[in-house]
Amino acid sequence: MSFRVPDGDSENSEVADTISLTKFDTNDIDLDEMVAAANDPHRVRCLTELGPDHVVPLRQSLTPAILQLFNQFVDAMFEQLAKPYRTVNNHRIWIKASQATVRNIARAFAQSDLLDIELAKQTQAFYIEPENLLTITVPTGLKKKPIYRGEHMGTYLIYHKTSWESVAKILAEDCIRPATWTKNEAGIPTQYPCYGFFGMSSEIADIDNLPGYAVKICTSQLYKIGKGQNPSGLLAVCRSPKCIRALAGGNDQIQRLCNLAGIAKGKDNATAMNSSAASICYVASTHSVFPGLITHQTAETNAPSEPPDDSTRPVRPDPSADAPEPSELPPDDSRDTPSHRETAASGSRDYARRSWHDNASWDNSTYSRRDRRPSYHEGHSRDQHHEGRPRSRHSTHHSKSRW
Repeated sequence: MSFRVPDGDSENSEVADTISLTKFDTNDIDLDEMVAAANDPHRVRCLTELGPDHVVPLRQSLTPAILQLFNQFVDAMFEQLAKPYRTVNNHRIWIKASQATVRNIARAFAQSDLLDIELAKQTQAFYIEPENLLTITVPTGLKKKPIYRGEHMGTYLIYHKTSWESVAKILAEDCIRPATWTKNEAGIPTQYPCYGFFGMSSEIADIDNLPGYAVKICTSQLYKIGKGQNPSGLLAVCRSPKCIRALAGGNDQIQRLCNLAGIAKGKDNATAMNSSAASICYVASTHSVFPGLITHQTAETNAPSEPPDDSTRPVRPDPSADAPEPSELPPDDSRDTPSHRETAASGSRDYARRSWHDNASWDNSTYSRRDRRPSYHEGHSRDQHHEGRPRSRHSTHHSKSRW
């Protein structure tokens, strides 16, 4: 089947001027846009577009001087990670960080020749309590990239997960490359070329300040998808006109919007950030926190206003019975208390206890016992003493079976 090419003369119906309807013009607007994007010189090339000659140099061994710097980098990270965390109930806890995670972060910095003690001293960790996750971040010290297209309306943080080997190469290149896109046998794109990489994002106020809420949002969202299960990743920042949300169109539409605005979100909150506009600000890694890795704060011993009834109160042993001889050193796990343990020969046990309670400089936080008894036992003992109860009853209390 054929049809003539119109030339304005309806009477011109020569057979030679006809074309086949099975051949479509390759200069379709969508195809032309994809070809132009594929040839865009400002587009960061995907991993599959790189030739065999593309090599990212990485440090493979450590000299004695660099090894010493590496160990100092690890020690500085652990020093920061030893600080307490706050839960949603405002309780202080301590979390034992993964030693493998800390050393892998240090290896990535060493391979990319970015080891710096000052960077390790800025290590931050964020406890994501609902999922029991710990995200460790270390600043990279890399230069911030300019505002995308010169129009700044928002600053966005994105968490991108990948492998440890890729983290070192990304730091060495200072670029997070997109993964891949496809062409047919003729070299014509079958999808829109990739301008950015994927992750989970959150808007922040300051490019130089890492807020905890943004890290927690990105971590909790990213850990629920398949790519988020990778052990390591990076936090990148983009200053762009605005973050556009794509409600349809899949990856093609997100990459188009990523090219226009620098950052775009899909309907599942997955975010694509333009690789040419992404400033790699932090190396980040998230690992699970098991209950055995968490140490809770010791509760302070404060007496309640109304102690419980005598019949339900367990018997407290006499603390003076366990006191060592004056010539011996106290055991390491004994509580650090003043002289109420050491009574004078002429003094009574009541006087020692009275001097303990009347001492204004006593710090309740230093009173800690291995058995962690409830605080009302302390209050009851004090109430018995101050109310002037008979000494015989108090002594009988301590003559029962000990814990």
